[in-house]
Amino acid sequence: RDFMCPIFVFSCLFRLFRRCILFRLSALTDKTADKTLETVKYSKMEDTQTIAKKRKLDDEATDGSIPGVQTGLLQEFAQILPDATTSLSHLARVETARKKKVALFVSYIGRGYNGMQRNPGVNSIEEDLIVALWKTGAITEECRDKMDKMHFQRCARTDKGVSAAVNVVSLKMLLRENIIEDINSHLLPQIRAVGLVRTTKKFDCKLACSARSYEYLSPTFAFAPCFEKTRRDFRINDEILARVQTLFNKYKGTHRFHNFTSRIRPSDPSAQRYIMDFNCGQPFERQGMEFVVLRVKGQSFMLHQIRKMVGLVMVVAQGHANEDIIHRAWGGDKVDVPKAPALGLLLDRPFFDAYNKKFGTDGSHDCVDVSAFEDDVEKFKQKIYDTIIETEVKENSYPLLFS
Repeated sequence: RDFMCPIFVFSCLFRLFRRCILFRLSALTDKTADKTLETVKYSKMEDTQTIAKKRKLDDEATDGSIPGVQTGLLQEFAQILPDATTSLSHLARVETARKKKVALFVSYIGRGYNGMQRNPGVNSIEEDLIVALWKTGAITEECRDKMDKMHFQRCARTDKGVSAAVNVVSLKMLLRENIIEDINSHLLPQIRAVGLVRTTKKFDCKLACSARSYEYLSPTFAFAPCFEKTRRDFRINDEILARVQTLFNKYKGTHRFHNFTSRIRPSDPSAQRYIMDFNCGQPFERQGMEFVVLRVKGQSFMLHQIRKMVGLVMVVAQGHANEDIIHRAWGGDKVDVPKAPALGLLLDRPFFDAYNKKFGTDGSHDCVDVSAFEDDVEKFKQKIYDTIIETEVKENSYPLLFS
C-alpha cells in the first residue's frame, strides 16, 4: 500500500526533479530561495509520526489539493510539472476509497439458470452478478476470480430453475453514487439489484439469517381428487382447500426431513428442521386457469425439501396416498416422496431478526431489511408470477403423477 500512497509518489517525483528545482530556485530572489530551502530542509527532517499524519487524507477536500503537503511548495512544483499536482490529487482521492461490507439485495427469475451458486462451466445467477460487479468497478479482477477475497456469501442457495423475489449476498465492495443503476446496466433484465445497506465488518448473510420464507405458485388442479379428469377447467372448493391447509399444518414444528432430501440419514442432526408456518392462500384465476400461492417459513431448508413437502401433500390430496404417510416420512424407514416441479418455487425473502435487534438500533448501522425496497421487490415478484403462469399454460409442467 505504501507504493500507492500519494505522499510516497510525491516524494519520489520530488527527488527526481529536485536538481531541476534547484536550478530554477537559483534565478529567484534570495528571499524565495531561502523559503524553498527551508521547505526542503523541513521535508528531510520529517519523522515517522509526521508521515503518518500526512497519510490521513481528507475525503471531503474539493479544491484538488493534497492534505499534508505545503501549498506553496506544491504550487512551485506545479510550475515545473503542471500535470503532477492533478495526478497526485487523483491518486489521493483513489486512495481514500475503501471497500465497505454491504448486504446486496438481488431479485432474479431462475428459468434458464442452473441455480444461484457459482460453479465452473455452469450458467448461474452468481456468475452474472459477479461479472456485473467487476464491470462496474465495484470489485477488482482478483475478487472476480477469487470470491473469498471479497468475503462473498449468499443467504440462500436456490436450485436450478428456482426464482427469488429477493435474495441477499454479503461482500466487500467499493461504493459510489448510482452504484445500483450501474450494476443493473450490466445485467440481463431477469436479474436485478434492488438495493444495498452497509453492515458490520463481520456480517455474514448466511450465518446472520434467522429465517427464510418461500412461496410456491401452483395450479389448483394439482390438488384435485384423482377422479377429477379436468385440468384447466378445475376450480377448487372450500372443502378441498380446507383439507389442503390441514395437511400443510402437519409440517409445523421440528421434524426429521431426511426423506425430503438426498444423502441424509435419519440420525444425521442436519435432518432436523424447524418449520414456523405453512399457509395456503386464496385461489385466483389467470389466463383461464386457477392458481394458489403456498407460503412456508422456516429457519433453513435442505435440497429439494420444499418441493417434496408440496409434492407429498399433492398426492395425498389427490387420493394416491393416506395422510399417515407424512408421519411415516419422518420415521426411520425409507419413503419415496414425490417432488413438485421447480417452476413454481421462489424465495420470498430472508429475515435477519437477531442481527437487526443487536445492531440495527445502535444508531451506527442500518437494519438488513427489504422493507426499504418493498415496492421494487413486489413489482419483480409479479414478473416471476407471470413467467410461471405463462410457462405452465404453454408447457403443462405438472406431470401426470399429479393429475
